[in-house]
Amino acid sequence: YAFPQAHCKMHVFTTKTAPWQHTTLLHSWDESTHVKMFVPTNTSIKELMQGLGCTNEEPKKNVLHEITEAGNGKWLKGLTITGDDKDKVKLPISEMGWDKTRTGHPGERPVVWLYATKD
Repeated sequence: YAFPQAHCKMHVFTTKTAPWQHTTLLHSWDESTHVKMFVPTNTSIKELMQGLGCTNEEPKKNVLHEITEAGNGKWLKGLTITGDDKDKVKLPISEMGWDKTRTGHPGERPVVWLYATKD
């Protein structure tokens, strides 16, 4: 595998309950609640969703949410993409602004946080 030069740093929640609905605090430093990955920026939204387990045969049940950290262990739901959005799922993740600039370093853009479901 030749690792692409352009990739995006992503953190994906693995909790059963959506992060914005969680009754307990979910801290970004608690690695038991999410996985970290680098995703090539030419990956399509559909490929990303499938890789994250959005494999329901009914496309509208496959849902990807971008999450924003609100602080103090709380999260806000942002952009939502469903598998039946035929135009959006064809786009590369870079078209969503998910690119190499999302480093999370001081003074730079935050890491991409996602939550995926197929229910």
